[in-house]
Amino acid sequence: MEMWRDGSDARDAKVSVVAAMVDAQHRNTEALGRRALAYRVAVLLLLGQILILVVAVAQSSAV
Repeated sequence: MEMWRDGSDARDAKVSVVAAMVDAQHRNTEALGRRALAYRVAVLLLLGQILILVVAVAQSSAV
């Protein structure tokens, strides 16, 4: 609404909105990338723990 008050036309408003949407998309992509990496690390740690547990159970039953 401020753009209308300042004398901007519809095209200027649309360009401003699109620029804001593109900026938000870039920030969202970065944030999701960090979260996806954290998720993958957590999954790998969990799989490592499961592997250690399976090996420990197998060794204790073999003895």
